Amino acid sequence: MPSYRIHIEGQVQGVGFRPYVYRMAKRLGLKGWVSNGNDGVHIQLSGFEGTCTLFMQELFHQPPPLARITSIHFDLVEDPGLRDFTIAESSSDELPKLVVTPDLGLCEDCRKEMRDNSNRRSGYAFTTCVNCGPRYSIIRTLPYDRINTSMHRFTMCPACEQEYRAPFDRRYFSQTNSCATCGVQLTLRLRDGAIESTDPVVILDRIICSLNEGKIVAVKGIGGYLLMVDATNPEVVSLLRQRKHRPAKPFAVLYPNMVAAQSDLDLSEQEIKALTSSEAPIVLAKLDSRGQSRLALTQIAPGLDWLGVMLPYAPILQWLADAWKGPLIATSGNVSGSPIFYRDKDAFEHLGEIADLFISNNREIVVP
Repeated sequence: MPSYRIHIEGQVQGVGFRPYVYRMAKRLGLKGWVSNGNDGVHIQLSGFEGTCTLFMQELFHQPPPLARITSIHFDLVEDPGLRDFTIAESSSDELPKLVVTPDLGLCEDCRKEMRDNSNRRSGYAFTTCVNCGPRYSIIRTLPYDRINTSMHRFTMCPACEQEYRAPFDRRYFSQTNSCATCGVQLTLRLRDGAIESTDPVVILDRIICSLNEGKIVAVKGIGGYLLMVDATNPEVVSLLRQRKHRPAKPFAVLYPNMVAAQSDLDLSEQEIKALTSSEAPIVLAKLDSRGQSRLALTQIAPGLDWLGVMLPYAPILQWLADAWKGPLIATSGNVSGSPIFYRDKDAFEHLGEIADLFISNNREIVVP
């Protein structure tokens, strides 16, 4: 019976590649293993020749949706006599040669769970799966495994561990897997860094009240701090410009959902596709010609009839936007001309003169 060693390069870590290979191999009755390495993914495969060929063709032409394969190398080797297919321990023996997966926007499955009061992740502001969540911003070293990320400090509870070990669960081998019981915790801080609350319910109520009062809120996102204000309040948008020393450059607007965005904007199919993609970019869009928007347009984008818009790309932003229900300014947490602040200490020190409240968390951002 033939046996192959396969080496796959590209964006193949942090995209559910190993679980995908495992499920396909089990479905086809193949034996062997799959593992991560510093240079991609490695597979040992044994089975009938036609089945092995089918496996390789299917893997190349129908990889996981978020994977980007740049090359596949395979060699015929001696059959080691393996009796099952497994996910093997990762190796770091190879020289680093890997396309690091970027942070991925919140997927629809996780979004639905956050909004489902009967789901155990209802309202959890850091939910993820193999299809979404932080990758690049939390990696300390390769290969991409939980132990090599800032998620290492969070030990999975029994329920999360069960998902992580279940081959047909979308959180199978999800390195960022967590929930409110075992995962990332929010902290509400005042301008001087003093802790006011760690209760998510209290924190959310305080944020909404503060936004209604025309306050500026700093929120720790996936890759750094964001400054957020009510996008319909011209006074607070002007105050944000003054404190941030940003006299004219347009601000981006965060909408809670597509329906809310379409109430203000003429969005094309291409723009909708971009907004809802896993990349979740800021998209330049044309304002609705009917002119019914409540946005503080003069203060947000002076002299322009185009707007930079986005949908919540991180669960913490979805959690906040769902409660607010309207448009928010979501701009980088920095002073004009400086990099975005991503370390808590630096944010409290340098954004204290801009933000009235800070929403931080205990997951370290490794790469801003």
